[in-house]
Amino acid sequence: MPEPASTKEERESLWRQARRMGPLERRAIQGALALVLALAALAVIPYRLEVTAECVILPAQRRHVRAAMEGVLSEIAVDEGAVVREGQLLARLDDRQLSAEKREAEAQVERIRANLLRLRNGVRPEEIARQRAVIAARESSAAFARSELLRQQGLLRNGFVSQQSVDEAERNVRVAESELAEAQALLAQLLAGTRPEEIAAEEAELRRAQAELAFVEQRLADMVILRAPIDGVVVTPKFKERLHERVAAGDQVCEIASTGAMRAEIFVPERELDALRPGLPVTVKVTSHPTEAFEGKVLFMGATVEQHNGLECVRVVTELEDPRQLLKQNMTGYGEIHADRQSILSLMSRRLVRWIRVRFLL
Repeated sequence: MPEPASTKEERESLWRQARRMGPLERRAIQGALALVLALAALAVIPYRLEVTAECVILPAQRRHVRAAMEGVLSEIAVDEGAVVREGQLLARLDDRQLSAEKREAEAQVERIRANLLRLRNGVRPEEIARQRAVIAARESSAAFARSELLRQQGLLRNGFVSQQSVDEAERNVRVAESELAEAQALLAQLLAGTRPEEIAAEEAELRRAQAELAFVEQRLADMVILRAPIDGVVVTPKFKERLHERVAAGDQVCEIASTGAMRAEIFVPERELDALRPGLPVTVKVTSHPTEAFEGKVLFMGATVEQHNGLECVRVVTELEDPRQLLKQNMTGYGEIHADRQSILSLMSRRLVRWIRVRFLL
């Protein structure tokens, strides 16, 4: 099909105009075309965003061992750097006071148990006989006191003694009669036997004493002895130097860090947070082992923004693979989070676009 005359004329006109352009104009057009092509390429070529920030190494699991009661550290069984197993003895508080309380509680339980046994078995015949003998002796004492009072009253009437002697004799009569009445009441109680409510009251007293003994024993077992809550290593500096130190209830005695896994806390600037999410791969390098790369994944991101080296940062936590156990608590280095792929143009302009949108509320 023959080309239309108008199209042919337009093409020849453009060609004549291009031939009339100077070298500078042609280079400008070429540069513009190259820029357009470069921008188009940057807009379609994907590239992974890498977010790098300072980090610190921490154990994946830490436990603070605290004193359950006030006392003095009488024994420290391990030192800093010792590898311990869950339940292993770490330290012991002085238990002399509690041991004395336990002995006293045991004696109290035995006394109440013996009294309860006596109440249940009833009164023995020899006890009744002994009490009757006591009554007979006190009756004799009361009779003697009354006769002495009569004698003193006769002497007073004849003027041989003072009123003070008569008063003393009257007091002796009252004391003797009171002791006799007390002995007679006790005999009546022995003859009547033990009432059920007395046995019930003594049983309740025994349960109370046994509960107190159990409480003291539990304190001796659980509060005096400090044991490792997890498998790990003791990271408290100069732990054995705390021997004979007094601690209050709730004071930290030592710290145990697990050795099975380590974590890295990466302090990512707040402005990079939009590109991160849990599950992204992470590579960490520490100053102590610059040739070693430790791999992990983002576990979670902190709930608050924190200050770190003058910047507003968010803690990004990752658990690291460390089969050779090279990582130690509080090591420092850098963590690189491998975010999702984006176009190169998007990566180059993301900060500028973010600033414009935030600044002008777009």
